Amino acid sequence: MPLNICLVLAEESLARDLEVYEQHRDWVDMVELRADKLRPEERTKLRTWPLLGKIPNILTLRRTTDGGDYRGDDEDRLAFYQMHCDEGWDWWDIEEGHPLPENLESEYRSRGGKILRSFHDFQGLPPDAAERARAMFRGSDAVKIAVALKDSSTLGNVFELAEELNNLPRVIIGMGAYGLATRVLGSALGSLWTYATSHPGPNDLGQIDPKTLKEVYRVHQWTSDDAVYGVVGNPIHHSKSPIFHNAGFRALGIRSVYLPFLANNLEDVLRIREYVNLRGVSVTIPFKEQAAHLAAVTEESVRACKAANTLVLTAGGWAAHNTDTLGFLRPLLKKWGCSDLKGKKITVIGSGGAARGVVWALKQAGAQVLILGRTFARAEALARDLDALAAPLAPESLDLVEKHQDAVIQTTSAGMADQIDVDPFSFYPWSGKEIAYDIIYNPPITKFLEHAQSRGCQIIRGVEMFVEQASEQFELFTGLEYPQNLMHDPKLFT
Repeated sequence: MPLNICLVLAEESLARDLEVYEQHRDWVDMVELRADKLRPEERTKLRTWPLLGKIPNILTLRRTTDGGDYRGDDEDRLAFYQMHCDEGWDWWDIEEGHPLPENLESEYRSRGGKILRSFHDFQGLPPDAAERARAMFRGSDAVKIAVALKDSSTLGNVFELAEELNNLPRVIIGMGAYGLATRVLGSALGSLWTYATSHPGPNDLGQIDPKTLKEVYRVHQWTSDDAVYGVVGNPIHHSKSPIFHNAGFRALGIRSVYLPFLANNLEDVLRIREYVNLRGVSVTIPFKEQAAHLAAVTEESVRACKAANTLVLTAGGWAAHNTDTLGFLRPLLKKWGCSDLKGKKITVIGSGGAARGVVWALKQAGAQVLILGRTFARAEALARDLDALAAPLAPESLDLVEKHQDAVIQTTSAGMADQIDVDPFSFYPWSGKEIAYDIIYNPPITKFLEHAQSRGCQIIRGVEMFVEQASEQFELFTGLEYPQNLMHDPKLFT
């Protein structure tokens, strides 16, 4: 059964609610009108709500104790529902602990209305959730269970709850950033619909706008038998992988979905394979080393780098791959127009996991490499492992850098998030002959690249590496090449 998209209308006026609906009408199947969010004088105008009879409507007057804004007393609440009993509302959302009088609910249902009995738990998934859901269903038409997921360890428990409820008509939502999968994979939870918002927070993966649900995640088309892929990390809100992979699925007519999983532990996400057809995941910070350890089969680059950025399910278990190495090399080889890096002398900034993959790839291609690290001992250890040179990330290393300046590769987190104005190589006097390459793709131009470009250097942006490594992942997941017309389409990420 297709998963419907329900747009939550939670403005202070009905006119504004209607504007929001008109902005999103092409992507929604139904709406929930949050009457508790309306100004009190606006609630008196509900009889003129123009969407009644045109699209399924849910009427909700959520009390503050249930996470809403309604502060009236029980008498006023009862009068509110009595007033709107015969207006053609398709659903009333009535909280578990505050049912309306039985005669009023019966009258409303006799007029064709349906009762959605709900509970919201902002502390987490209660152990008696299934029992409470079955109890709520008596005298109602469906139940809604919305629980806050404080971390990724309880994600699998939400899917387990859905199995316990079997054929009970329901909507199940995991609230918060850890619960995004419950909104996209609602069909696997047996949900009648999923909720969308018109203005999700920039860093809150728990809320999704209706256009993204319909066009990126294609929730109308995905079924619980179709394959699931995703990217697992912490943080993860900045990832462009869902846009990239879902666009490829759509272009090739593949019935699969790819979504971001915010996690505390990679195994928390892999566990949902018990409930959905999880076939593969991209792995990012901080789980790449864990991915390598969890795999039943690993390729050479994974063993050398001690990290994996891709897990693909095989008959023998999870197989680990590292598409970062090839994805990193391709833009550099293209820039120089060569097939290897023999004779090239290159400086790598950083000595962490990302640097290890970069240095290994450079050495495999025949380059001579200098590693600069804030912690010299760590850089030195990495250099010993991979047959490179090491020096401190400091001005006293400039003499060595001048002997390794065909390209300078930046692999640290400098330039991201709270370090957006940081250039770890600010002391270097660019000559204009170097290639400057930053593996960070958000922001598109870091301070490191900005400074190099201002001195006449050619640059390679992190998005170029991203596209190359992601297209390799796509082929590992699907066995098909990523559509060439999409790979470098600037509109893909806008």
